[in-house]
Amino acid sequence: MGKGMVALVGVLIALVFVVGWFFMRMHYRNAEVRLRNAVAAKQDVNRASYDTMWKILKQKAQIPDQYKEAFKEVHTEILKFGVEGRKGGSLMKFVTEANPNFDAKDLYKDLSVAIEAERKRFFRDQEELRALKQAHDDVIGTEPGSWFVGDRGKIEVVLITSSQTEETFKTGKEDDINLFPAKKPEAVEKK
Repeated sequence: MGKGMVALVGVLIALVFVVGWFFMRMHYRNAEVRLRNAVAAKQDVNRASYDTMWKILKQKAQIPDQYKEAFKEVHTEILKFGVEGRKGGSLMKFVTEANPNFDAKDLYKDLSVAIEAERKRFFRDQEELRALKQAHDDVIGTEPGSWFVGDRGKIEVVLITSSQTEETFKTGKEDDINLFPAKKPEAVEKK
């Protein structure tokens, strides 16, 4: 094999290396951009999901108040008409006609189910956001991706938690497991 052939093979190897490098760089840059965009979009979806969750729960929580108001109206009418009943009918007929068919137990059960379902849905949204961030961190932090996009920097995401959770993870302790702690006595005002 002559010197010309060795030079040609060398040039071909260099060309394959450059073309391969170019396509790998393009692949990792595109993957990083797609993940960055997916994280930003998912963060927006999480914001909307959180807003929707609270609107649903707040509106469902207003239903027992409406029940209470309807109940007051019916019983005010009963008292107004008195025990004797109204003209041409009995008190029981009036109560049957006027009393809306509300079941407080069912209202609270519906609210409880909605709270659990909406919280679980929001948790899944948070999981998806965290998984996207992890995929992005993997692309920019592992080889060969880090050779091409390692300088892009990590994406910051906002995961929603509570003060209770933050304190528990800070201290490493969760001692208060009573869901319905006794209310502290109100301070008596001094006159």
